[in-house]
Amino acid sequence: MRLRSIKLQNYRRYKSAELELPDGMISIVGSNGSGKSTLLEAFAWAMFGNQAEIVRTGKESVKRQGASPTDPCSVRIEFDYEDTQYTIERTMKGKNHTVNAEMHAGGSLMAKGTDEVSEALVKLFGMDHKSFFISVFARQTELNALTSQPKGDRKKMVIRLLDIESLDEAIRRIREDRSEAEESIETARSELNGPEGRPVTDSLAAEIGSLSQTEKELVKRKAALESEMKKTESVMAKLKKELPALEKMAKEKNALESAIKSARRESALLDEQKRELAADLAHLSSKEEEFKALEAKAPKYAKDLSEILGKKKETQTEKESVRSEMSELKAGIRQLEKEIKEINIHIDEITEIGPDSDCPTCKRRLGETYESLLAEYSAQTDERKAKITAANSSFSELEDRLKDCDARAAALEKRESGLRDKISKFEKLKFEAEQVSKLRKKMTDLEGRAARAVAELQTLEKKNVSISFDEKAYEQSKKALDEINAELRTADRNIMAINTELARAEERKTALSEKLDRLRQMEARFSEQRAKAELLTDLEQVMGDFRTHLISRIRPALMASSSELLGVLTEGRYNELILDEDYEISLRDQGEQHRLERFSGGEKDLANLCLRLAISEIIATRHGTNSFDLIVLDEIFGSQDANRKRTLLSTLNGLSNRFKQIFLITHVEDVKELMGNVILVTENPDGTSTASVVQ
Repeated sequence: MRLRSIKLQNYRRYKSAELELPDGMISIVGSNGSGKSTLLEAFAWAMFGNQAEIVRTGKESVKRQGASPTDPCSVRIEFDYEDTQYTIERTMKGKNHTVNAEMHAGGSLMAKGTDEVSEALVKLFGMDHKSFFISVFARQTELNALTSQPKGDRKKMVIRLLDIESLDEAIRRIREDRSEAEESIETARSELNGPEGRPVTDSLAAEIGSLSQTEKELVKRKAALESEMKKTESVMAKLKKELPALEKMAKEKNALESAIKSARRESALLDEQKRELAADLAHLSSKEEEFKALEAKAPKYAKDLSEILGKKKETQTEKESVRSEMSELKAGIRQLEKEIKEINIHIDEITEIGPDSDCPTCKRRLGETYESLLAEYSAQTDERKAKITAANSSFSELEDRLKDCDARAAALEKRESGLRDKISKFEKLKFEAEQVSKLRKKMTDLEGRAARAVAELQTLEKKNVSISFDEKAYEQSKKALDEINAELRTADRNIMAINTELARAEERKTALSEKLDRLRQMEARFSEQRAKAELLTDLEQVMGDFRTHLISRIRPALMASSSELLGVLTEGRYNELILDEDYEISLRDQGEQHRLERFSGGEKDLANLCLRLAISEIIATRHGTNSFDLIVLDEIFGSQDANRKRTLLSTLNGLSNRFKQIFLITHVEDVKELMGNVILVTENPDGTSTASVVQ
């Protein structure tokens, strides 16, 4: 494989970059974080997309930060493989970061779609993306690990790099499949065999046969019941034919008897009403005579009552007038008594202060007016007392008048009460006299109804006697029909019960048949699973033996390939690299074997590099590819001094016969003079990166 060119657009730090890649040793130089590894990561992304080994963070970080949502993110690569030129372009567009890819071979479309392109590459190279990266990319962390890992972990790391783990995964899956098959066998065995070891299928077949026999017996019983029902139904049909006429006569007879009872009750009721009405008439007839005797006096009662009511009104008016006058007199007396009290107060005041004092009213000296003033007050007092005496006399006269009014009112009340009693008695007699007329009319009506009721009763009794109806025969027919209906219902219930038993038997037989079919199918699967388990056991043994054989061949193959590379890079000084069972490295120097710790740092790095390259070569060979003719060495210098870097670089030139392109990623600037081709990666002020071939 030879990488011809790579073109980036809005990929991570690169806004735009396009490189034509030469053959030989190519150094990708730049400061840490400038985007050196991103160039070859873009190469891997174009081929296999968003794999965890490629995209170190989420796919959202693939597109350059600062690019607009409408700007596409894309990587386009051209490479040669086995005399054919291939072009792959992978793009990411839109807010959802939708990825698409196309692959062309010799100018023709080979695959379209992100998964389709990756699958085409797997088919082309004969390996998946993990094996491809182990074959092509070698990192400083892997070289350091080959030296610094403990014995057991170093062997595990080599096995991991060689992807022996996929073989272990296959063996694990074989074991899982075998366990699953064995579990299925145990499950089937527990279902196929009963508690005593007898096959369940035999028990099911016997039970199905028993159910079939039961069904036959039930069908026979059902047929016998249906035959009996037909005979009974024939008898019932005959009874039903005869019974309607009897029922009609019975209904007519019952209706007549009911009508006779009703007519008798009505006749008796009418007779009772006549007797009650005759008693009422006898009682009210005397009242009618009494009413006629009082009827002439009724107008005088009304006239006398009217006169009494008029006199009562006059008396009441007079009483109210007397009470009013009495109230006025009482008010006048109270006023006079008040005035006398006030005059007496003035008299007491003047008497107390004497004639030599000032008048309390006018404030002038009393003097000669003292006696005349007292005389005047005394005269006023006497005048008012005389008025009080006259008023009391008038009040007494009014009291006498009021008593007279009360006496007259009581007499009128008594006369009114007597008249009202007479009028009430007259009104009652009048009502009772009026009732006599109504009762006589009602009696005439009752007598007519009673006569008609008697006539109707006689007619009904004659008709009832004329009906010829044998009630005993009718009751026997009804009883026979009820018994037949009961027999038919019992037979119907028995048939329903048989049908239920048949349905249950059929349902049970169907369930057992289905279970039997399932168990027989399980028997077939049991044989298949047993054969599968045996096959998987054999396959597990073969795969385990193959793994042991493969691991036993890896170490010699690695030693041979590593030794060949070491001899080329050291120009024959060291021709043999030896790996023990823990993959500890030893070198043969001048015929003697020495552990790697004896040698210088540069020689150690060179030995580890040869081992790492041998691993890549074996993986490529194992997948049917002799070599990719391309290797990427990412930061393999570590913290080596300048002399060791120069030594390692000069020895790497010896790989040019084996690899058409060797990409060396490094942040060390002083290696540029030692390289034939240099790609310089620089970081711009805006945070983007640019890359260009400078030598």
